[in-house]
Amino acid sequence: MRQLAYYHAVPQGADKARIDTLIKDANNNPIMSLPKMGKEIYLVSLLYSAGTVLQTGSGIIGLSWQEIEAWQNVTGFQLYPWELQIIKNMSVAYASEYSKASSKDAEIPFSPFRDLRDKRKQISDATLDLFDKIMNTQKDTNNV
Repeated sequence: MRQLAYYHAVPQGADKARIDTLIKDANNNPIMSLPKMGKEIYLVSLLYSAGTVLQTGSGIIGLSWQEIEAWQNVTGFQLYPWELQIIKNMSVAYASEYSKASSKDAEIPFSPFRDLRDKRKQISDATLDLFDKIMNTQKDTNNV
């Protein structure tokens, strides 16, 4: 949900959502990096059916229990309590990430390359540390 909220957010200073700026595939669908989902993907569809978030005067917030109950009554869906809790949690996560993602410098929540980027930074930092040690050793040697 956080990933979808990131893509749906309009960054400060932009005139459209990130999803509208993505490269499109042959069927004109945006190409996005999304975490793999299992059979629980139906819960995401149910959340979208319920409305994802509430718009308030202060911004967006997660769906309230009253909204979820009303949606369930109107649609006739009879869900287990754990499914309702997951829908509520996803709505809160979506609202939270949407607010964060409105910053133009917001970092994408999920990236298949995040581990690679983190590893690259670790290697870069270690390399710089090594060069610093070499330079300090050479200075110490030259001062003797």
